[in-house]
Amino acid sequence: MMVRCIDEAVGRSVCGQVLEILSNTECSVLARVQMPGHKMGKNVSLGFQQIVALSTVSAPKAAKKLQLNYDTRVELDYKFSADELKDHVDLKMDSRLAGVHLERAWWLIERDLEIESCRKIAFIRPDLTATVFYQIRQAEGAEALCLASAKFAALTRDAECILVPVWGGVGVSQHWTLLSLEKIAGSWTAL
Repeated sequence: MMVRCIDEAVGRSVCGQVLEILSNTECSVLARVQMPGHKMGKNVSLGFQQIVALSTVSAPKAAKKLQLNYDTRVELDYKFSADELKDHVDLKMDSRLAGVHLERAWWLIERDLEIESCRKIAFIRPDLTATVFYQIRQAEGAEALCLASAKFAALTRDAECILVPVWGGVGVSQHWTLLSLEKIAGSWTAL
């Protein structure tokens, strides 16, 4: 039987690759990675939650070329104002600048995977999460925190998957981390 590995934690040499199942137990499989151009790939042991049958995987969609027509450029200019970037040379000076880039990346993902109309996937904008974390630390931030919480509730009402970029870290090693929440059997699980 042929399967595909879907667990990113196992690394690029296995994740996304086609595997041939050699044997299985009650909770795991021994599989061989099918490597193009090689007669024998490496053997790996994986759990059933780390693989999906090839027959259930849909064919990949062709990637759209990033050739922006006039209407798309107008939309990008409208949605992502670059005025705030003019005073900054280095992204490390202001974390909001990196947030603008995350929003642009999400816009491209929505466009290319054609999920802009899908209400089951909710992307929480980085500026909203930054506002929430900022207001939590303020003595008089209760009203703004309540408004942000109401926005969260409205954005995630019908969602089955929520993607939340969170800014954090210590000192100079601050970075964005993507918190992924998935509704499984009626309860939310962080992935």
